[in-house]
Amino acid sequence: MRLCFSLLLAVIPFVALGADSADQRFKALYEREWAFRTQEFPQLASESGEKRQIDKLGDVSPATQARRLAFWREVRADL
Repeated sequence: MRLCFSLLLAVIPFVALGADSADQRFKALYEREWAFRTQEFPQLASESGEKRQIDKLGDVSPATQARRLAFWREVRADL
């Protein structure tokens, strides 16, 4: 019984390190996706308080839609 408890205590710090790493990777992923989204959709950026693209409309061409889809598929795979 003591051996099991000792092993458990030895593993806990490594599990916690993995959680921090996973949290950091998830945060980086959603920050990358949000940056992409606000770049691609200027209206969203404006509504969120970013004024640098207030005079622009988003591109809706087939090529742009395909590029966005490829990006979001990559995000989904990373998730």
